[in-house]
Amino acid sequence: MILLFCISALGRDSLKLFGVGDELKHNGNNYSAIAGKNLRIICETQVTLENVSINLERIDQNGSTIPLAWSNETNASGTSSAIFTIYEMSPLYQGIYLCHVSTALDNLTIDIHLSNQERLPTTSTPTKNRPTTIPTSNMPTSNTPTTSANQITQKPVFCTSEVKEGIVWLRTLAGMIASSKCAQPAQGHAFRQCLLISNTIATWDIVDTTQCRTAIFIQLDAVVNNVSLQNEEVKTEILQELANITVVNTTRPIQAGDMIIANSILDKIAKESTVITSEVQLENFLITSNNLLDSRNKEQWEAISAKQPGAAQTMQNLDLFASKFDLGDEPELSLTLSNIVMTLEDVSPDNKNGIIFPSNATEMQIPWWTGNKIKLPSSLFADFSDNVRVTNFIYKSLNEFLPAAQSSANGNTAGDQNSRIGINSQVLSSSIRNKTVDKLTQPVEIILRNIEDTRNTNTTNECVFWQFSDRLVAGGDWSNYGCSKNFSNASITICHCNHLTHFAVLVQLTNNTPEDAILIALEMITFIGCGISVATIAFTLVLYIILWKYFEGKIVILIHFNVMLNLLIADALLISTFDSRDNRILCITTTVILHLSLLSAFSWMLVEGLHAYIKIVCVFTTGIKPWVYFVFAYGLSILIVVATFVTSMVTVGLDSYVGTQGCWLAVDPPIILGFIIPVILMIMANIILLVLVIRGHIATLKNAPRRSTEKDTNLTRVVMKDILILLPLLGCGWILGCLLFITDSPVLQFPFAIINSLQGFFLFIFHGIKSDKVKKAWSHWRNKQTKVKINMARQNREPSTTQDLPKSATKSSLLSPYEISSASSRQIKEEYLKDN
Repeated sequence: MILLFCISALGRDSLKLFGVGDELKHNGNNYSAIAGKNLRIICETQVTLENVSINLERIDQNGSTIPLAWSNETNASGTSSAIFTIYEMSPLYQGIYLCHVSTALDNLTIDIHLSNQERLPTTSTPTKNRPTTIPTSNMPTSNTPTTSANQITQKPVFCTSEVKEGIVWLRTLAGMIASSKCAQPAQGHAFRQCLLISNTIATWDIVDTTQCRTAIFIQLDAVVNNVSLQNEEVKTEILQELANITVVNTTRPIQAGDMIIANSILDKIAKESTVITSEVQLENFLITSNNLLDSRNKEQWEAISAKQPGAAQTMQNLDLFASKFDLGDEPELSLTLSNIVMTLEDVSPDNKNGIIFPSNATEMQIPWWTGNKIKLPSSLFADFSDNVRVTNFIYKSLNEFLPAAQSSANGNTAGDQNSRIGINSQVLSSSIRNKTVDKLTQPVEIILRNIEDTRNTNTTNECVFWQFSDRLVAGGDWSNYGCSKNFSNASITICHCNHLTHFAVLVQLTNNTPEDAILIALEMITFIGCGISVATIAFTLVLYIILWKYFEGKIVILIHFNVMLNLLIADALLISTFDSRDNRILCITTTVILHLSLLSAFSWMLVEGLHAYIKIVCVFTTGIKPWVYFVFAYGLSILIVVATFVTSMVTVGLDSYVGTQGCWLAVDPPIILGFIIPVILMIMANIILLVLVIRGHIATLKNAPRRSTEKDTNLTRVVMKDILILLPLLGCGWILGCLLFITDSPVLQFPFAIINSLQGFFLFIFHGIKSDKVKKAWSHWRNKQTKVKINMARQNREPSTTQDLPKSATKSSLLSPYEISSASSRQIKEEYLKDN
């Protein structure tokens, strides 16, 4: 039985939407099918139409639009149709079925509603878990049939009227596709779907202007189809005109239909050209491609790629046209534009160093390209008998226009709302003219800078290349065949591939960022702790300077002074340059100084261990001069910092030297190893020295006479106390830091932030107000000040003889500084006040 459900027309009776099946029931646009039965939904034109396109879709109970069938071909009878077959009816197939039909001049959308009818229908009360029926514009809510207990009537949801791309879009029912005339001066119709987000919210999709074409593009297309492209002057004029009319205008964006025409012209020119000698032609071809691949054309490319090859065709046209350019006597040609960088180079088979693209000179001119490189091995050219033409490209925004993945993406994330798959790097390519390069024994190395920082997310990076294919709508798909991931962190991914083509990083992102409350708390702890440390360290250093000549054992004080000085510099930099990530030069400079100051603090801690070992164990040595300690501590730190900096420049690039969250080393290997490894080695060395000091002290107690042990014990106790304060204070914090590379648990984050930000405060307590050396020096200083006051008082009285002075004053004036320090300060003050 054939049952007709809806008739509409692009003209008169030119379109029908109907169902074929057994036991179908209908009421206007609504019909139901018996569960388990098979049926077909057919949308068919009744007359011959030119450039017709038919799309059959279904809106399910959740409001999601599901493509079912598509056709742009004409049958033998001259009609066109799209058919969807349901082999076993079930509630899964309930919903609104839409048929979109468009031609070059007009378009139309018709709809029907399908529900599932059980063989033994019940009269049970509907529950909130039942499917929802969404009425269409041709099916008012009040007329919704209630023959099925599975139906619940819901108020229609609409997209509001607005102006976008210079086109007025009227209020449209969710799930429907609106049509409107293209913005002047373009001709044709634009389309836009109203998407259902939730039961009460709808939003507009992108504007589809693939059917919009302006007269200037139509005329240029006609010229190209009616002239010979072997005429160099004509080809030059066409490319010049194309470069001019494709310039992106923010007030009037280029139409997707015009971009299709431009792409078609470039394709025709690239294929019909033989040898290209005009650099002007090459530049205009590149300028046109650069204009088309501007990020402001993203929505146009999205609309194009859903129907035919889009940006992939532009990429293919560029490769083909550039490979035909004759360099003549020039060994290399480089062209740099806002969205594309190209290098053409003739490489000798005798090349021993390989090729790196881009060169350092080019890299400094293009900030968005920094950190990306492709390295071709010299063995690639060894088998050629003549010079080899190498064509290299880097695309700024091409990753936004190519689909993420059609076949290589992991399907198990499709239902995870917190997961997405995307291209997380710029696209760069390398090819050899008239040669397919694959199965290389020495791989090509591609270094790709991650566009999005993936440190706070669960990610799976995959090295992929674009494999062209005419069988796919987008013109190809991403593949990982012959490519492997050699290294990956939050900043870069290094790939090794055994062939040449267009490379990128495909990344699956699962958001797993810390809660905002945790991030705010950690930030507050860092700022408050570093502020307290700066104040207390500065106070302690000033105190050291004042009491310097009163200290006993100045070498130990010198060591503590340098430890605290370097921590003061580090804390001050953390506070003052926290928001300086955007200033590239300032941020790199801050990172270098911060790296140096923290390493210097640990180096001086190691110096204290060495000094203790020399004093306690090597008792017969004459000691080491302080300048030797300076050279060792700062020389070692400078050497490590310079080595880390140079290694970063040579391997992963200067931008990868700095992390993405602040002005500090990139927290992923290999850069951070320039800090972690030296710190761990210094901590281990200090522990070993501490054990040797203890063993040496025990040996001294056993072998030395009884009288000498008391002095040795006091010396050892003081030295070991200093080490046991400094080692845990500096060491424990960064041991927690190393554990944070394994897990980002807040259980470790908070102790790490507290200990490291308050290191200066703890040093102020233990090596400042609680230090025996400081207390003794302070006592000497106070006594000195008291003596000065007494002498000044004596001079003011100007007595004739010493007999005129009080006995206490006479006695005090004859005391040495060390005898004064052993006297009672209170007694001296009382006598001083009594005499005055």
